Amino acid sequence: MNGATTQSTWVEANQRYLVAEFARLKARLGGEGGLETGVPAMDDVRASLPAPAAINVLASSFGLSPFERDLLLLCAGVEMDAELVQLCANAQGHPQRAYVTFGLALSRLEASHWSALTPVGPLRRWRLLEVD
Repeated sequence: MNGATTQSTWVEANQRYLVAEFARLKARLGGEGGLETGVPAMDDVRASLPAPAAINVLASSFGLSPFERDLLLLCAGVEMDAELVQLCANAQGHPQRAYVTFGLALSRLEASHWSALTPVGPLRRWRLLEVD
């Protein structure tokens, strides 16, 4: 395999991994059993990656906790996946709240912790997320 083919393979596999991560988050927001529903697909997608997924490199580079990683994925996901937007609104019980809130993340994501949004935490310190 040449460099361009390897790069193309990684990009495609990374995209599938991102879609699988969004599916896992959808299950958490929809109350469909969380991680259990997406584990086999996630394992297959993870195995197809020729190199670490971009979100995993980012999480490792910035020292993100699993909760911070998922919060970042959720915030990115509402910009890329309309179904996640709708699930955020449904989870908050109001159609006008079709966005991620820290309260939603604390209640629905695993291993949640308040320190994730402190100004010195990696999400805000490195401006990966901005709080409105």
